[in-house]
Amino acid sequence: MKIIEENMAKCPVVYKNDRFIIKDHNFDTQYYPYYNSRREQMKNFIKDTVDHKWGSDVNILSLQNLAERSEQQAANDKVIIFGVLFKKATNQPSILKEISDDNPVLGQPLPEKYISDEDTLWLQSDNETIEVLRLDVHNHCTGICVALKGVEDESRSAFLVEDVCYASIWSEQMTIDKPIAPKDQYIALVSGLGFSKFMKDNQSLTKALNIMIDILKGNSEFAKNKSIARLIIAGNAIGTDARKQEVDNELDKKLPLWNQKIRAQTLHAIALFDAFLARLGQFIPIDFMPGSLDPTTQFWPQQPLHPCIFKKAFSLSSVKCVTNPHLAEYNGIELLGTSGQNINSIREYTKMNDSIEIMRKTMEWLHLAPTCPDTMLSYPFNTTDPFVITNYPDVYFAGNQKEFNTGSFDAPNGKKVLLISVPKFEDKMVCVLLNTTSLKCDIIALD
Repeated sequence: MKIIEENMAKCPVVYKNDRFIIKDHNFDTQYYPYYNSRREQMKNFIKDTVDHKWGSDVNILSLQNLAERSEQQAANDKVIIFGVLFKKATNQPSILKEISDDNPVLGQPLPEKYISDEDTLWLQSDNETIEVLRLDVHNHCTGICVALKGVEDESRSAFLVEDVCYASIWSEQMTIDKPIAPKDQYIALVSGLGFSKFMKDNQSLTKALNIMIDILKGNSEFAKNKSIARLIIAGNAIGTDARKQEVDNELDKKLPLWNQKIRAQTLHAIALFDAFLARLGQFIPIDFMPGSLDPTTQFWPQQPLHPCIFKKAFSLSSVKCVTNPHLAEYNGIELLGTSGQNINSIREYTKMNDSIEIMRKTMEWLHLAPTCPDTMLSYPFNTTDPFVITNYPDVYFAGNQKEFNTGSFDAPNGKKVLLISVPKFEDKMVCVLLNTTSLKCDIIALD
């Protein structure tokens, strides 16, 4: 166990996931207080941005004050209003559409996007709502807090936008002195490992996983000059095939619904993944984040998987289940990451496709998952929204994306955030190595 102790000492970690831990599973609260708490949390961030962009002497009106103005004021005065954007998406799925008798798309594959030329944007604040015009509807989604500058239209039923302010952090952030290391140290990032009952038939995936194990153990030429001190698995250890095998059972389809048996292909996949973690956890510390295919609730923030699921791996102190999203400080570097559902949800309801572009937008909007709880399942928070970004991280990564890519976000307070799009391992078979000293990425192709 000397190797694992050395690796844990080389890359000390401070977990900061407390705000993502659900202590009271109370579903009595409606989602209206959720948006109210988000707006209240972001009010000061919005005000700071408005002060820097439009001046500190401007007045932000509530929608109620906007409606109470005289006709002359409405015709001549430019004003600033603040609230939460809501997108009326014509193609957004709903249970009523699914059970409709005249639904022509029932049973067809789900579309990649739910956008339409008929989509509209609305601004909500307290109990008031107004339609928003001249703001790009296809580059915005529900849940974004904004301040809008403009005028009412002639009918006073819509707001014509001339400029927009998003929430930003302007206060200077403390910089953490990084530990002085004798050589560069790396954190390995992977996602979508693809474990399933029949993965032994997928020789290329099995071979890639074995190569990755050798690299992380330090037994490969790839890792000869690299000190890899930790592994982060960003969701979806269970493969897409395992989930398909679980629902595409022809025998069950012939039985009445009440008599269908669950043939849990996931159990086999979990057993294989457990053995993988137990083997690798003897050499390197591992943090595992749940994803959309893993055996846990889909409600965000996803909670750490219970240790009883991994009977072998969790006898090791080096293997730890964490939340999704995940926030921690590694070797003095603050990492914020998700398993990718937030990025995929925004992609489905906008024209944006590039993962780095969407990640940059979430930093610009100062919110990890604005589409919660509208198009992403979420616990109903009524006092604090845990997805509001209160400090810019050093590194922001998203797992289970289509391609590997990196980028950056230049925050208004001077902070530079490294953005990393981590692809699905079962599709691309690559491992991302983050240098905690230089904040640069290497990629190892294992196919």
